[in-house]
Amino acid sequence: MSTDVNVESVAAIDRADTAAEGDVRLLGRLLGDVIAEQAGQQVFNHVETARRISVGARRNGTSPVADLSESLGKINTDDALHVIRAFGWFSLLANTAEDVHHEQRRLFHRRLGHAQPASITAALQELHDAKVDLETIRTQIDRLSVTPVLTAHPTEVRRRTVLEGLARVAKALGDRWPGKIDNEDPAIQELRVQILSLWQTAILRLSKLRVADEINESLRYYDASLFEAVPALHTDLENAINKLWPSSDPVTVKKSVQVGSWIGGDRDGNPFVTAEVLETATRRQAATALNHHLASLLQLSVDLSLSSRLVETTAELNALAEASGDDSPFRADEPYRRALRGMHARLHAYATNALGEVDGLEPSVPLKPYVHLGELLTDLDSVADSLTSHGSRALAEKRVVPLRRGIEIFGAHLCGLDMRQNSAIHEVVVAELLRVGGVCDNYLDLDESARVAVLSKEAANARPLRNRQLTLSAISEAELGVIRAAYSAQQRSGAAIIAHYVISKAESVSDVLEVLLLGKETGLYVPAVGETQAQLSLDVVPLFETIDDLDRAATTLDALLSHPTYRSLIRVRDNTQEVMVGYSDSNKDGGYLTANWALYAAQSALVDVAAKHNVRLRLFHGRGGTVGRGGGPSFDAILAQPPGSVDGAIRITEQGEVVAAKFSQVGSARRNLETLVAATLLASTPKPQSTATKAEVGTPNPTIASPETSPSSAPTTNLITQTCTNPSTEKRRATGQQPWWDILEALSQSALSTYQALVYGTEGFTDLFRSITPMPEIAMLNVGSRPASRSNSNRIADLRAIPWVFGWSQCRLMIPGWYGAGTAFATYTNGSEDRIAELQQLHASEPFMQTTMSNMGMVLAKTDLSIAAHYATLVTNETLRETVFSRICAEHARAV
Repeated sequence: MSTDVNVESVAAIDRADTAAEGDVRLLGRLLGDVIAEQAGQQVFNHVETARRISVGARRNGTSPVADLSESLGKINTDDALHVIRAFGWFSLLANTAEDVHHEQRRLFHRRLGHAQPASITAALQELHDAKVDLETIRTQIDRLSVTPVLTAHPTEVRRRTVLEGLARVAKALGDRWPGKIDNEDPAIQELRVQILSLWQTAILRLSKLRVADEINESLRYYDASLFEAVPALHTDLENAINKLWPSSDPVTVKKSVQVGSWIGGDRDGNPFVTAEVLETATRRQAATALNHHLASLLQLSVDLSLSSRLVETTAELNALAEASGDDSPFRADEPYRRALRGMHARLHAYATNALGEVDGLEPSVPLKPYVHLGELLTDLDSVADSLTSHGSRALAEKRVVPLRRGIEIFGAHLCGLDMRQNSAIHEVVVAELLRVGGVCDNYLDLDESARVAVLSKEAANARPLRNRQLTLSAISEAELGVIRAAYSAQQRSGAAIIAHYVISKAESVSDVLEVLLLGKETGLYVPAVGETQAQLSLDVVPLFETIDDLDRAATTLDALLSHPTYRSLIRVRDNTQEVMVGYSDSNKDGGYLTANWALYAAQSALVDVAAKHNVRLRLFHGRGGTVGRGGGPSFDAILAQPPGSVDGAIRITEQGEVVAAKFSQVGSARRNLETLVAATLLASTPKPQSTATKAEVGTPNPTIASPETSPSSAPTTNLITQTCTNPSTEKRRATGQQPWWDILEALSQSALSTYQALVYGTEGFTDLFRSITPMPEIAMLNVGSRPASRSNSNRIADLRAIPWVFGWSQCRLMIPGWYGAGTAFATYTNGSEDRIAELQQLHASEPFMQTTMSNMGMVLAKTDLSIAAHYATLVTNETLRETVFSRICAEHARAV
């Protein structure tokens, strides 16, 4: 591409940024017009005054709080509510304008052939430039498994109605005449109508969501974006690879990206997830997938109107047409339409057998059902091959391939529904089963080794523990009912519909073996009998959340993989062990810096253990949207993981408002999924050994001379130069990693002490938190089905991480994103220029440190002590308020 085009493209991007600002101003003007018309000129004046005060103060670097208090403190309640709503709507509209322009920039780069950062094209080009060969790429693609997992964590306050209204605003912005603000523009007229509609729409629900509502909310994202975006991403990836690595045997991308869900299966602390709810979730998933496939087949039959008088089709296609039973004279010369109607009839029969009832058009000629969807894929291959045979390859690629990919990816299950429960519940149910089965009367009193012995013996025994005629306690009946419903779902729709069982608060081998016993009672686990191997129809996934749990995670996994029965099950589960790590609770437990380091160190140690047992480790990251819950740019976060911890596969939770932001539109869904794929490929693919010196392998020593004086030792942040095995402590010492590891251990311990002294060691801190934050109000919001706390306790330890983070965000202190770090750095450096240089070198060399500091800097920029001081006046204990708030302010100054 010529220099002129590059300059022109840069100028165009600058114009796009200017256009984004113009769209924000346009939306603000239209909203102002609506406010003046609907709420009156006085309310509009209040809004404008508040806006001018805030903008002026920010530009001058001062606080607007005093002037805002003076201006707004005298208005009546009705007007105040209008002002609050005005700024709330403006924020949503401004965010929508930014989203539109992000997508327009992406399309602009795509049209010009630019490789945007964090894109698949950029990642593959980097690997190509690093001389990674085709066979390595082929291996990585075969192993590639990226799964965003949608959860129902209650952090999305907006109703579906509001989200759909904002989507219409986005469409109108995209449709309007570029560079003009003309009231005659139909798109601006549409914007005015949409903003009026939103202004008169309540942003919050009147009643609390049920789990069934959350299931339906999540399923709408498939029609909105995922059915289109996921197959298209596979095609993009395949095309990009084969363009850079041309071959007579091109790379085929199959199911590299899939979608998961917790909604309807996550019963940890949610009493509303029952057997009936899980059955509803799995049936709705299956219905969504199969109805989509049926509609797609019908549409394809409409599209492929090709006549046998004009093209010569293959024998296989002709056989499908004849087998369809379609004898309409209007389609006598249209073999593709006849074949596809027959395929639709067979899939309709398959869906009817699975679901009992199917939406959409019924076949005019009933046919026998497909035995499995693989038969349908074979038939679609016949359609594509026939099209290619008479010069219609373009039709095959644009019409048949996306449909086929969709069926292959979403199958009859749509997505994998994870089950999750707390280990404390499991042990109660298992104790009862062991007692009624005459095995052990005092299981809960046993130590770990005794528990493992009992569980190991029973896990090898095919005999069920429960007499079916015996009624158990309510908690046991409920738990076994849910697990039994999971088994039934697998029988209906295949094992992929429920492929993971996550154990919260996993601390020991017995916590995992208890799930095997529950599975044995319900059909999910079948012990070995004679020559028949034991079978486990889902992955058992221990979740390590607290700082202590993360510290012990590797020891627990080592013991688990050393257990003969469990190790034999891993062999039949593709020799893969999944482990989940929790970001929210670890942060609430230990603070930002300590939690991030504990997560990194735990993953590093888990990699070692998996390598020791020759098991592939797949990590599942329980991240939220905010930095205090593991949020931040996904691309950077994946590249900042310990070497070897990604290994071609990653699962990441997508929660609350993040789901709407990422998956409400096709463009944003593609962009965000592409980011995950690009980062996973870069983090997993090793550089050829011939081009990597020993000094480049692993992570460099941060205490070496500065890059200016020792350029040969300057570190690289490109993860493809790292090997995919993590060194043990001895290896870290041998490769020079141990010094920076020791630095972060010291920083972590210091930050932990500071954080826990405030949150858990300050008398009255719980009362202060509940006074300075709108915690009670957050708990009452109608945003999700789960209670705000896991128990009726008033303790912070029992509070869910979401209201904890939301509370601190509302009062602008953002403590979960920075508290403790300032003291840690100040204590470590203690005024030493050498130690400051060490930390600077550590930051320059380590992606982990770069990402951690970048996210913390963003949170510190959002923290506003002047606003927080006003919230602090709600604390009636003056001594407590002044003491704690002064500590927070001092720590904030150190962190900045």
